[in-house]
Amino acid sequence: MKYELVIIGAGLTGIETALQAYDEGLENVLIVDYNNRFGGFNSVLFNEIEFDTEREMVEKFINLPYEKLTNATVTGLFEAFGESSHEINIQTPSGTLDVEAEAIIICSGALEKPREAHKIGGTRPAGVMTPMMAVGLLERGYIPGEKVLLFENSKTSRFLSTYLSNKGVNVKGIKAEDHLVHMIYGKSRVEKVEIKNKNNEQIESFDCDTLIFSEGFIPSTFYLKGTGIELNDENFIVTDNEGKTSVDKIYAFGCCTTQPKTSTEQIKKSLKLLFQ
Repeated sequence: MKYELVIIGAGLTGIETALQAYDEGLENVLIVDYNNRFGGFNSVLFNEIEFDTEREMVEKFINLPYEKLTNATVTGLFEAFGESSHEINIQTPSGTLDVEAEAIIICSGALEKPREAHKIGGTRPAGVMTPMMAVGLLERGYIPGEKVLLFENSKTSRFLSTYLSNKGVNVKGIKAEDHLVHMIYGKSRVEKVEIKNKNNEQIESFDCDTLIFSEGFIPSTFYLKGTGIELNDENFIVTDNEGKTSVDKIYAFGCCTTQPKTSTEQIKKSLKLLFQ
């Protein structure tokens, strides 16, 4: 099967790209995502009032007349040479699928970087988790802890702070932009966490049984190793201001790239460049 455009990733950036592709008149488009639902890692929160905009985007996307694959993982990407098309290998629940594409836009996102990816001193007790792990627990009906130290650096973490407080949890919110996790103490469970102020190096100590923390991202670009698409030392896709990668007719947007903030206007402009 050959497509005008294949979009890898159906998080919010991939969804916005698909919506703009439809507005530009593209008809033969495939969207591939390895999750079982659209909207990315935060999609479990979209029924909350704070995420009305995101929920509306997903609803519009679902109604697009495009082919959409969920639970599908891109395992190989082979860039075009000469007049040939790009080729993509996709693993689906029913088997392997090979498709061709005139153009590809990569929006495969990134994972939150957990405590293990940072040089943080102390022990390794239970109760240290990323915001999305905490959301996953809430989705299953579990409260992450009773006394929570929460680093606020995203819409998700700020929502968690309010949500847990409303559930009667003792939550201490910390502005991540001004602080670092310095040391973690505890045996079977977190007992105390020290944080360092980035501005004056002052260290504060907080008694808690849970630390919700992440800083930075790990890009979901493993399938691009060995391709001609340039990655930086941390495996983020190197793009220019328009989202163009080092391979002709392959663009990338969002937090899997070296320029994670992508606007609707940027996506529109890039689609025009691809299909002018």
